[in-house]
Amino acid sequence: MNKNVCMFKVFCRPVFPLLATLPLFFCGIAGAEEDAAQLFKLGNAFFYGRGGKEKDSRKAFEYFEKAASLGHKGALFNLGICYDGGIGVDRDPLSAYRCYVEAADGGIKEARYNLGICLLNGIRGSNGEEVLAQDVERAACEFDRLVKDGYRPAFLKLAELRLSQGGEKAKAAYALLEDSYSKSNPVSMRLLADCLYLGIGCQRNPKKAVGLLEKASDLGDAEASAKFAHLLYHGENVEKDIPRAVGLYRKAAEKNDPMALYVLGNLHLTGENVEQDIGKARQFFQRSAARENPKALFSLAVLAHEGIGEEKDPLKAAGLFLHAARLGDARSQFNIASIYRSGIGIPKDVSAAEYWFEKAADQGNPLARIEWAKTVAGDETAAKDKKARAEKILSEAVESR
Repeated sequence: MNKNVCMFKVFCRPVFPLLATLPLFFCGIAGAEEDAAQLFKLGNAFFYGRGGKEKDSRKAFEYFEKAASLGHKGALFNLGICYDGGIGVDRDPLSAYRCYVEAADGGIKEARYNLGICLLNGIRGSNGEEVLAQDVERAACEFDRLVKDGYRPAFLKLAELRLSQGGEKAKAAYALLEDSYSKSNPVSMRLLADCLYLGIGCQRNPKKAVGLLEKASDLGDAEASAKFAHLLYHGENVEKDIPRAVGLYRKAAEKNDPMALYVLGNLHLTGENVEQDIGKARQFFQRSAARENPKALFSLAVLAHEGIGEEKDPLKAAGLFLHAARLGDARSQFNIASIYRSGIGIPKDVSAAEYWFEKAADQGNPLARIEWAKTVAGDETAAKDKKARAEKILSEAVESR
């Protein structure tokens, strides 16, 4: 197992789930036209199959649309939920976003929350093209506005966001979590444990953090299970218990926690404390990679590149390294740079090699810095100032030997 995998780091999830589990609005909104309110009620009746109406999501959508056209803000929010989940209409995240914007302006807090989620993730069309750019700080502003209004879910989301940003911004998370802590909410327990374990915005208290993690795991939080498993596996601030740790990793993997899946992939790959099985390892890596875990993408790339349990496939490996590199994995950035420079598996591209070596170097990889300099030194098209910088780096490397 890779001992450098720290399950206690605060994970920055590239994708936060949309709040699609909110109950649809039932109450009327002050000042709404009577016919809009009636259409709105009919939409809810068809959505849930109540009031003598048979459940029919398409009819529900049509009534919400009519009520929304008459200015009913609750109907606009419901319309957004329908577009978001493809309920009674083809899924259309951009239309959902527009509904949330208008409903939020009408005072619907749940709509403002979902608006924040959209901004946090950005939106891509069916062809993968970006249709709404990610705007983390604007999302944070929307959540902060909700926090000031006392909207409880926003406390957790803003705390999670600030923790993922690290540095000074992360310190604000602890106060948010103290205000929103609930013994019945495993997410608040897990995030509070992150703060206490690492001393983010508070005095470090590993013992209390471990207790909170265990409780959050018992309440079914997959990420808490994975983090608690890491501590048990390595005996960090808790008595080492490998069988229990592996069981918790499996429990988290059942809920598709990306890091638990990745760790189980590593365990089955090496046969450490579990049966060695390359096929199972690949399956775990694939499930983790499907959730945009760059570490899992890197592992799949290595399997393809080295031909471990499969035929060597340089093109497949290059594609996986590139995907992981774009998600910020420094090892993949170094590897895809090397592949672009050599032209093995993909067409040779010196400028791309320079770009990715520099990205890896920016993350503290000293070898990437040297390889960037070597690549630039051999690039006849490189600018003079760039070549001078490369020569300086190479000279310093020789002198330091």
